[in-house]
Amino acid sequence: MKPAPAHWTIVILGRWNVSIFNPDWLGKNLFDNKELFVEVPMEPGLPMRFTGDNVLLIPHSDRVILGAKETTNDNLTHMEKLATKLVDILPHTPIGAVGVNFGYDVRPIPEKIREAFRNPHAKEFTEHELTVPSKSFKWSCKYHGETVNMSFDFDNDKLLVKSNFHSDAHTAAQVIDALKGKVLSKREFTETILKDIYELELEDI
Repeated sequence: MKPAPAHWTIVILGRWNVSIFNPDWLGKNLFDNKELFVEVPMEPGLPMRFTGDNVLLIPHSDRVILGAKETTNDNLTHMEKLATKLVDILPHTPIGAVGVNFGYDVRPIPEKIREAFRNPHAKEFTEHELTVPSKSFKWSCKYHGETVNMSFDFDNDKLLVKSNFHSDAHTAAQVIDALKGKVLSKREFTETILKDIYELELEDI
């Protein structure tokens, strides 16, 4: 399996004042690199996207998304640092929850995985001339007081495995407690689960 970078994110749910997020403010208060790459949406209503320090930041009125431009431990640690710094300098922002997300592409799909996720109604579907080019499976688990959502999305010969670590958080301190020093361990836990249960390991790149 290989990392799917678009799904490596930290998401902070809340009521955000999007007007705060401009290159000048971000350069002075959040990013170490004052030179930010800014993507302005062509369609009304879409958010601006800011990239600095190898981290993508997308502010919405109901959430802020920080994405890893590289799936390295150093980049994840820096993304964690920016997320905790953001809530620390905006402590009065109403917060609802925080999530840490990872995604992995699996191609080709191992036969053991195909067998484990076989459609129990395949015979009946065939009898009714139904084909199944895609299917999804999801588990919501509890782990040390945190909700861990695992999903397997099949699309023909492609498989996307996603993990989401969800924590209720209503203050900056609770967000920091859920993230600080913990993002790398969440990655390690995800990859341990995938290896121990499904025999999926990262490919050498």
